[in-house]
Amino acid sequence: SLGLVGSEMCIRDRTYSVPNSAYARLSSMKTNIELTLASLNIKEAKLEALGAEIEIARIRLDRTSQRAIDRFNNDIESLNSRSQALQSEFTNYNRSVNVFNAELERVGTRLK
Repeated sequence: SLGLVGSEMCIRDRTYSVPNSAYARLSSMKTNIELTLASLNIKEAKLEALGAEIEIARIRLDRTSQRAIDRFNNDIESLNSRSQALQSEFTNYNRSVNVFNAELERVGTRLK
């Protein structure tokens, strides 16, 4: 049977007509992807700010104080750990985008 067209969605500069039966699900996926990206961008900005703070701390570091050096090294380890975690989140985000794109291409009809 033929499904009614629900709406249009775009990926990679291509527009697809999506049947009503899939539109709500795809729309929800797209919203979640957009919210995830917004959250990741905020985390990335915070991490960049922390990196800048650590760079200032490096410049001001009292290299005669082992305690100050240890604290600085702990800050670097924390930054690296958070950076790796964020990279993992971006990898998961990219997987979600790929799943969405594949599903849109599977159920949608490309418009010219």
